[in-house]
Amino acid sequence: MALVLFFYILVSPAGAMGRFYFPGLPAYGLLVFAGLAALVTRLPWPGRGAARALAALVSALLCAGAIWALAGYLAPAYTPPPEPTAATQPAGAIDAAFGDVARLRGYELSADTVQPGAPVFVTLHWEPLARTDAPLSVFVHLLGLYDLPVAMRATYTGLGAYPSTLWEPGRAFVETYRVDVPPTAFAPDWLRVEVGLFDRESGARLPVRGDAPNANGDAAVLGQVNIPAYDGYGQMYPDVIPNPLYFNFGDRIALVGYDIFPRVVEPGRNSYVTFYWKALRPLEDEAVEDLRVFLQAVGADGEIPARFDGYPQQGMSLPSTWTPGEVIEDQRRIRFPAGTAAGFYLLQVGWMDQAGGGRLPIIAPDGHWEGDALDLPRLRVVATAEETDWWLEGRGGGTGKRWRWRFHNLRPHPWRGMGERGASPTPLYAGLPQSPELTTPAALAQLIRGATRPLLRQPLRAAGGARARSG
Repeated sequence: MALVLFFYILVSPAGAMGRFYFPGLPAYGLLVFAGLAALVTRLPWPGRGAARALAALVSALLCAGAIWALAGYLAPAYTPPPEPTAATQPAGAIDAAFGDVARLRGYELSADTVQPGAPVFVTLHWEPLARTDAPLSVFVHLLGLYDLPVAMRATYTGLGAYPSTLWEPGRAFVETYRVDVPPTAFAPDWLRVEVGLFDRESGARLPVRGDAPNANGDAAVLGQVNIPAYDGYGQMYPDVIPNPLYFNFGDRIALVGYDIFPRVVEPGRNSYVTFYWKALRPLEDEAVEDLRVFLQAVGADGEIPARFDGYPQQGMSLPSTWTPGEVIEDQRRIRFPAGTAAGFYLLQVGWMDQAGGGRLPIIAPDGHWEGDALDLPRLRVVATAEETDWWLEGRGGGTGKRWRWRFHNLRPHPWRGMGERGASPTPLYAGLPQSPELTTPAALAQLIRGATRPLLRQPLRAAGGARARSG
């Protein structure tokens, strides 16, 4: 039974968790002790006395371990968060009231930049004003461009050790929350840090009032954490893989990078997702013609309004022809049908094995399985074109390679330009006048036409035709 549990932990999608052993610990302890006692009785020295000594020693060790676990681990875990001291003064001052139950007096962010897959630590200085009948939860959200959720954390205050039902009004406390940025996070991005309180049963957030930006809604904005661009981002003709990462699908194929454009779409329009695959071993001896890529967009309620399945490169490149180590660029189109509700949709990608009748598992570096669908960044579906990306593309430099600029007009980063596998627009954008005339893609195209023409051997053109178009 112990071996069965051990191997299940190794392959469990949830990862190794020792709690699976808890139901069997008493039985394991008795069996181990009985086995050791029987072993000692078979040794040359007097067996019965040695068995009693062994029993006393094991009992003492177990007792010491229990006391150590209680005092060293359990007690600190259930200790209320500490009060602020002179040594824990916050780096950022704030005065935001969350309903009539708490005030936020200070905060500190662990860093102003973060890499995909790394954590961000947010330290908050709370001042309780009143106890609540039901425990409230704290949320910490990292929202990127277009308000797209990138990472989030929700927990009771004190990690459950000091819920709002036990608050002492006037007793301030300091607590640090860890928010893990997923390894698949899109780069570059500018993450807005928002915090608030909400009721888990109803989902209702407490109103926020105070001097914090956007503090008159239901969240307080503390600052910004940036995901820097990957090496080679913004080059005219980059030879690098965008958003580099590594995920192993069934020890056969690895995903080593991806790109998404646009990330904000209307119903009836396309978003293009480019994958960069790498064969991990020769696949010609397997029925790899049955390997198909699936890409799906999953809504908050689990609905899948958009999905695309098929062979890599539209069937032009089967995995059986791939050379180990070779990187294959595979672009997918995903379209949200008319009538798709506005909101955020999580992209998921994976491989289907038609011969085996299932999906290839995602294998972690330590060997355990992490499910069979990889979560990518979210897309946002909006109802009107006024909220979508504006993008311009062209070909030049004598190579025929495509370059692209994109812009968007969504808060909180109005008119921020981002290079998309092309020349970075930042130096050019810095000189553009911020005028009311920049209200349509056509006006923007006309304004930058003269500035970009010297950079290209061919005239600038708007994506999809003679005029700019929303993504």
